[in-house]
Amino acid sequence: MSAWRLNMCNMKKLLGNFAFMAIIVIILAKFSTLFTNVSFPLSIIVSDSMEPTLNKGDIVPWIPCGMEDIKRGDIIVYKSMSSWNEKKYIVHRVEKIMIRNGEKLLITKGDANNYTDQSGPHVPEPAVNQKMLEGKLIMFGGHAIKFPYAGYPWLLINKMAKKLVKPIIWRNPQSETHFVIFTPFLFFFSTFLLLIVLWLPNGKNMKERLHELIFGEARLKASQIIFYTLIMFIPFLLFTSFFSFDHAAVGEKTTNVPIFNPSMMQVRAIAFFEGDGAIPKKIFDMKSGEMELINIKNASGNIYVYSSPFWFLIPTQILKIFYNMNPKLCVAMASMLSAILMAFLTSIILIATSILWDKFVMTKAYYAFLSLNMSLKLQKFYSFHTKLKKLYNAIKMKLRDMAVWNAEMNKRAYFSFFLYIPFAFFLMDGLSNLLIICIFSSVLTGVISYFIGLKFKNEIAFLSFSASLLYSSIFAGRAITYITQDFFARFIQFFAATMLLSIILFIIMFSTMLLILYSIRIVMERFDPAALLEVGDI
Repeated sequence: MSAWRLNMCNMKKLLGNFAFMAIIVIILAKFSTLFTNVSFPLSIIVSDSMEPTLNKGDIVPWIPCGMEDIKRGDIIVYKSMSSWNEKKYIVHRVEKIMIRNGEKLLITKGDANNYTDQSGPHVPEPAVNQKMLEGKLIMFGGHAIKFPYAGYPWLLINKMAKKLVKPIIWRNPQSETHFVIFTPFLFFFSTFLLLIVLWLPNGKNMKERLHELIFGEARLKASQIIFYTLIMFIPFLLFTSFFSFDHAAVGEKTTNVPIFNPSMMQVRAIAFFEGDGAIPKKIFDMKSGEMELINIKNASGNIYVYSSPFWFLIPTQILKIFYNMNPKLCVAMASMLSAILMAFLTSIILIATSILWDKFVMTKAYYAFLSLNMSLKLQKFYSFHTKLKKLYNAIKMKLRDMAVWNAEMNKRAYFSFFLYIPFAFFLMDGLSNLLIICIFSSVLTGVISYFIGLKFKNEIAFLSFSASLLYSSIFAGRAITYITQDFFARFIQFFAATMLLSIILFIIMFSTMLLILYSIRIVMERFDPAALLEVGDI
């Protein structure tokens, strides 16, 4: 088999490249929001007001639209006027459409609520107008597309880290529903570290690999150090590019725009004005709890503020150079340069730590005789520690074996992919049952795959990955049909969301199929000893 064929069949490499590309697309999608002023069209449901249609923790994609695109029964996203300073968004269904003084207005209501948003015992919202409307949810077969409960990790992290990393806002208090800047990083960085661990060379743990790269015969060259630094740069760029951001409209009169930093960290802010006018403060620092007033004289337009605690790594003079070229370029370069510096510092710390650890091990071995008496007294403790270490190593070897895949693949795996296609038709009436379809199709395909001879992880991974692409492409195809404005930015955003969905579905489907095939193999070996002779790595 040719080297090209081997590489194409090696699912570890394919999935690694796909995950790497997904991260790059997500970064591009985030930067597209900066240069097009287009918000990222994903929201997390934070209450139970839309049950059973939408549950708390669901992630819902939406598309910006105008009033002419709204009809009764649509689920819309609009900005709350009763809590305007908190930048709170409401996801509710359109109950009624009315015309007042020639203007189209919307009456909204949560499916689980007894009153509309515009009436009842709560603080009422005004009828939704064009200025308040942000967009509407993507409907598929009469059902809203959603990722059930996928937002719960974000909600939990947001709740725990809210006080530490609140972004700059115009006034206090901070919105409970706003994304914290660390939340996306924690997810992607954890995934990135998981990929690094799973993709280690066979038979070597992390410490052995690092020691070999630094001290061994295959130690890194300068070019390789630069390459690995760039790899670490990616999660750091994700970390710094999810900017703390806000903006406000300014009328044609002198006004003071208040900017407040409620976080526990000092931040560096970059502000710029779009419209007819200018601002006196462009790049400035804010301590925790500090408020700045930006005086705007006889100007109309929008003022934008981005901030990050990591931009202190970049000298102000360098930021000013980029700011004079283009304020948005300054924001992008501030994140990229700070990410590069953090990646470089991480590389230095990694090498220094490895050197210090090596010296510590040598010193510990040299002075081991000093603790000989104590070692005899602690023999029982050492024995217990040894048992725990053996158990840990056994679990680690089991997990490592799960990550070792055969490079060659049975041709039947290509034809088995068609087993997933009938299930795709069940998604045409809505994606709310996506998780059930993924699990059910994986169970059925797993059973059939075993009995037609697919017994290698590589083949199961190929099937799961292909099916995840199929199901996520249905979401992408439907979403793209809703794009009516800012097509390029929206296309990148939904492409990024689709790739991320593919990875999530792959993990679910691959795990399900492995469990099914492993269970079948155990049962077959119990009733048919000949099954012990079958070739496979499951």
